[in-house]
Amino acid sequence: RAGFALRGVTSVEIHHDPRNEASARIPARLWFTRLPGRVPGPPGREGELMVCWVVSQENPVPVRG
Repeated sequence: RAGFALRGVTSVEIHHDPRNEASARIPARLWFTRLPGRVPGPPGREGELMVCWVVSQENPVPVRG
């Protein structure tokens, strides 16, 4: 939710190495949606493909109470 407080932000993405199962558990617990396929890695790792998770204002994270 903090990312959406910034002007112009409509979605937040998390990218991680597909071999890192621990990293995959974090966005899943935070109600992010895993996108199909892979996205290019960050600078210095452009040749690698990463898993991408997204949450958007149209599909917000539920508030846990």
